[in-house]
Amino acid sequence: MEKSLDNKDRRIIYELDKNARVSFPALAKKIGMNQETVKYRVKKLIKRGFIKKFLAVIDSSKLDQSHHKIYLRLQNVSEKQETELIQFLQSNDSVDWVVRTDGEFDLAFCVITKTPHELDVILTDFEKKFGQFVGKREMITTLRGDYLLRSYLIGKKREDIRKSVFLPKKGRPFSMNEKDKAILSLLGQDARMPTIKIAKKAGISPDTVRNRIKKLKEEGVIENFLVVLDNPRMGQMQYKILIGLHNLTPEKENALTKHLQENPHIFSIIKTLGRWQMEIDLEVETTDQFREIIRDIKNRFADILRDYSTLTVYEISKYNLFPFTPNSIK
Repeated sequence: MEKSLDNKDRRIIYELDKNARVSFPALAKKIGMNQETVKYRVKKLIKRGFIKKFLAVIDSSKLDQSHHKIYLRLQNVSEKQETELIQFLQSNDSVDWVVRTDGEFDLAFCVITKTPHELDVILTDFEKKFGQFVGKREMITTLRGDYLLRSYLIGKKREDIRKSVFLPKKGRPFSMNEKDKAILSLLGQDARMPTIKIAKKAGISPDTVRNRIKKLKEEGVIENFLVVLDNPRMGQMQYKILIGLHNLTPEKENALTKHLQENPHIFSIIKTLGRWQMEIDLEVETTDQFREIIRDIKNRFADILRDYSTLTVYEISKYNLFPFTPNSIK
């Protein structure tokens, strides 16, 4: 990390990662600083780009939606054409995540759909426009996602495990009204957006916003609010490990998951369906730290590890787990 990030800054980021909508008075109390100083530091962290955005984690399975990640190796593409490709994905209301990577793949994006037909329409349209630039493509479907607290920020062992999201739920999906859609859309843009601003943009009262957010959290549609970091700015690297597993039993899977959850540098564990059965996201300051984590996984779980592929995520172009924009937003 940059030397300009002191322990107070790291603690602030950690607390915002626990709950990005925490009030400034509550945040100041947790940090042990006065409110105005905390406000100044948060604004500075945002302005200097350490905090890229505040993310609302939406459990799309509650909305009868599925996540499909597409990994691309590009070919014969100029910088201008790649920019146009990324802009096309950014503008698509069904795409919630776009990143540029180094490794086996150059680009990855995630599509949210309710049916396989919707997915086919989106991918067919993409293929018509940019298929000539795709040398290799892999697709996986998300079954479950675990977002973990970034304990490495404060140099402690992980104290808590967040709830799993995207796991198919029993029962009927949550029925949203237009107010819910507007609120989720605005929180998707900025999970720390003030209630009054949400109310103004959605054309509803602040009390309605507070009540609907509370209801969405109670129903499990909103799981939590966290931060998205600019890792190069933080002086660290984000790696994604795509893991193929075999000879898997529930006991072995639980042991692997528990072991990964205990590593403070791993902030996301995703169970998937496709070429790989698991994705891991981690943030480290050095390649040696990364190699140590890889070696540890290989040594401890050699009996179930079939293969793996590693990617360096160097640019996050889009991250919004409710990318849809209803007409009701002003």
